[in-house]
Amino acid sequence: HKSEFGQHVITFGVMTDENARGKGVASRLIQFFIEYARKEGYQKITIQAMGSNPQALALYKKLGFIEEGRLRNEFFIHGRYIDDYILGFPLNK
Repeated sequence: HKSEFGQHVITFGVMTDENARGKGVASRLIQFFIEYARKEGYQKITIQAMGSNPQALALYKKLGFIEEGRLRNEFFIHGRYIDDYILGFPLNK
């Protein structure tokens, strides 16, 4: 159940097939989602991305997402700790 105090925020995740990477698919999906969220009246989008995926982090930042937080050592994968980044995109600008 979603809090009534957070109804202005929408969260999503994107994952593209390895063969589709570098072809603009994720960018188009994210841009579509941004427009959808705007039309639906949301004020902010949040997304989380693992520090082990610098390409995703760079893409989100290129599209206007801002790092709002980092959960240090949130995951332990293949013998190493990985940070989880929290990014936000304000829709009311």
